[in-house]
Amino acid sequence: MRKFSDILQQCAFAMKFTPSLSILNDEHENKKIIKRLPEWLIVRWARFVTAWRDEHHSFPPFVQLASLVAREARIACDPNVSLQALSKEKGQRSAQPQQSSPKPRVSGTFATRSAPDAAPPNKNSVCILCSKTDNTLSECPSFVKKNLTNTGGTLS
Repeated sequence: MRKFSDILQQCAFAMKFTPSLSILNDEHENKKIIKRLPEWLIVRWARFVTAWRDEHHSFPPFVQLASLVAREARIACDPNVSLQALSKEKGQRSAQPQQSSPKPRVSGTFATRSAPDAAPPNKNSVCILCSKTDNTLSECPSFVKKNLTNTGGTLS
């Protein structure tokens, strides 16, 4: 996120010297940038935009977005208060020997839908797109190269 913040800051600075970059102030162009942010930051930006519109009756300039992302990146990367730093400290404390019985390990993946007796995918199955037996559709090089609008017809 810090790298993305740096890019936005550089664009904001370059806007002073390159008039064509003023397109970044447009709310439609702004949406393209917003899509690359984490969901929690999109919500924070939406709150900022609402407050700005209430006060100024217009969409906030790009410089405001760059500033917000920079501030949030600093917070997220702060070694003293970031969620990652705090979770590491909690992990270090829990790594110390405890007298209670150890808890069973939990897998790091989550199933969205699963049948109780679902069989694992068969590695010998044939790809429905390229008809090869050594890959599935999600691993198919032909499928991966297609853009999103072109893949819909393949799945029908």
